Amino acid sequence: MEKLKSVYLQFRRERCFFFLAFIGSTLTGLILIDLLQKLIDTAMILDVGYFKELVLRFLVILGIYLAAIMADQYFLRRLIYYGETALKRHTFVSFVKNHKMVMEQDLGEAVSAMNNDTTIVSFWMSKGFISIAGQFIILLLYLLLMVRYNLVITGITFLIILAVFGLSQHFGKREAFFTGKQQGFYGKINAYLYNCLQNFPVVSQLHNGEYFYRRLKKMHERGERDAIHGLSRFQALNDAMLNFMTNTLPLLTFATGLLFVKTGQMTTGETIAIMLVAQKLNEPIILIADLILDKKNAEGVYGRIAGVYTDMELETKKREVEAFEQIHLDVASYQYPNAGQSALSPVAFEIEKGDMALIQGESGAGKSTIIKLLCRLVDLHGLHGTIEYNGYPIWDYAAKDYYRHMLQVEQETVLIEGSIQENLLLGDCFTQSEIDEVLWTCVLDTFSAERGIHFLIRENGGNISGGERQRIGIARMLLRKPEVLILDEITSALDEETRQIFAGRLMTFKQKYHMTILAISHMNDFDTYCNKTIST
Repeated sequence: MEKLKSVYLQFRRERCFFFLAFIGSTLTGLILIDLLQKLIDTAMILDVGYFKELVLRFLVILGIYLAAIMADQYFLRRLIYYGETALKRHTFVSFVKNHKMVMEQDLGEAVSAMNNDTTIVSFWMSKGFISIAGQFIILLLYLLLMVRYNLVITGITFLIILAVFGLSQHFGKREAFFTGKQQGFYGKINAYLYNCLQNFPVVSQLHNGEYFYRRLKKMHERGERDAIHGLSRFQALNDAMLNFMTNTLPLLTFATGLLFVKTGQMTTGETIAIMLVAQKLNEPIILIADLILDKKNAEGVYGRIAGVYTDMELETKKREVEAFEQIHLDVASYQYPNAGQSALSPVAFEIEKGDMALIQGESGAGKSTIIKLLCRLVDLHGLHGTIEYNGYPIWDYAAKDYYRHMLQVEQETVLIEGSIQENLLLGDCFTQSEIDEVLWTCVLDTFSAERGIHFLIRENGGNISGGERQRIGIARMLLRKPEVLILDEITSALDEETRQIFAGRLMTFKQKYHMTILAISHMNDFDTYCNKTIST
């Protein structure tokens, strides 16, 4: 988790304030206990004048104590909540930058990692170390105060603390183990629910929600058997040990103190004070045990998601990507991870600068797989063959640099909730003339003129047609003027007239910017313009 420390450097001030408020509230709490002991002993000897003075002092310290507690809790919450959101942002950025992780990670599990797993890691990273250091200091102060009242009772209490703490740590290790299993189980459930929602139209039409429910039930039962039962058992044992500290130790201390009162070695006020201190010992002991458990849980969760924070592209030096001249592909087969057979028959071709190439073949013959390989959108470990860009394997290039020269438009365009302009720019800057040009090329000029460039599109284009959504996706990529543009059935939602107009305008755009295009299309939209055909 060392890699994540930089995320929390921005909270140094909050950490300092939290630590000072925490120590301040503890010290004033100890002063209150000492004053209470004096009040009791003063009341026993009926010294009214000194008693009134102590009461006034007690009320002043009590006010300071409450203010310190409020400050302590305020800065603690800031650390926890701000740290969590900061880590979630950092995780999102890391995930997006980590090209290899994006290809290998299930999207449902990735969302779970960004929302659930980061919460566990951040809970420790934001306040864990400073809290555990503070609790050890407080525990030491409490024991020193008990020594002031009675050394024997302090020694007995210390031995009990060691025994309970040792048992708690043993149970905590097992609890951390099963907590890790629980988080993995929750990640699989999230992925399954995500998949179910994607298949909602199928579920609705076939009325087979019961089938999906039964599968979910089996997953829950498996998770309960592998994780929940064990987690519940060791949490119960751990809580029992800590409950002993909360309810039994103060009474034991008080009873022992009464024996010393009878022998004249302690006063009644000191006996009550040492009981109150023993009662306060519960907090640091319980919190230290919990914090150690939090650390183990955070380390377990981080071990599972650590790959998100590794930028695979930076591990080795990559070749500089030159201007596009040629792509050479010669593949015998390609097998997706965990797949039983090849998704691609042997295929070989070359594409040169300025080509308008079409990939043709029956459904399932591997056309989309070829495009995913060229665009490095799948794991290349299952590839038997070679794919070269300008004479060098495509994996020799950093993905970020590679995509400056080659872009793909997918059949299913994903839009964000925002204006047409926002969906085109995605945070980049282009001139209005450039925007107008791609809108015209993609036959969106009338659409934007009628509704305006700032027309609000709902998430994933829920308030526009499929054809308009596709064309916005095309315009988004054309705006970047890639040297190589790859199109995967990008006109499937367009009517015939719009397809013909778009194809002609796209060729004009291609010629103007000297682009190379590789397309899959069942509509024969580009047959007139293509100079190269690739069969699969």
